[in-house]
Amino acid sequence: MHNSNNSALSKDTIFGASNHTDINSVFNSTSSLEDFSVAKAKEAVQVFANLEQLRKAVKIFNERKSKEQLPANITEAPKFHELLDNQIENPRKQVQESFARQQVARAKKYNVPYSFYTVDIYELSKEIDRYEFLLREAKDLGIYWDISEYDPVALEQEIEEYKESERRSNNLMYSDYYSSRRVAL
Repeated sequence: MHNSNNSALSKDTIFGASNHTDINSVFNSTSSLEDFSVAKAKEAVQVFANLEQLRKAVKIFNERKSKEQLPANITEAPKFHELLDNQIENPRKQVQESFARQQVARAKKYNVPYSFYTVDIYELSKEIDRYEFLLREAKDLGIYWDISEYDPVALEQEIEEYKESERRSNNLMYSDYYSSRRVAL
């Protein structure tokens, strides 16, 4: 069985992977959501940069190998998985465009208003992450929220009202319990 931890060219070495983040600890605050989004974007850029370096190394290796003498029955050295330079001109630009398309798709899903020509993709991403966080919190509390209209302020108010009503209910329950204990004494 192959053990990738012992391999000199393991996927962690090639792609520059590091320790994985615990998702539950990431969503504790809005600033951690921002850090998480930025970290994932930076990680994607690093992966593409590593792939570009790997492509160059394979190209150099294939050039050195083609200089070697071929057997008489082979007239041309086979070329495997050779990418044209125009296909990967700038990996960072491709990653940024892909990230922008993903954020626009997420914005359309939740009907988040944005101007296509003046949008700051990273701010839009943070806003959508915050809204998704509120939606998850509402779902965990049992609050149904229609996502056809984007209104994070109203959603946040609904969550706060629910928490306040739960607090009042608990206080009333404790009050009834303590008052029943006093009468029994």
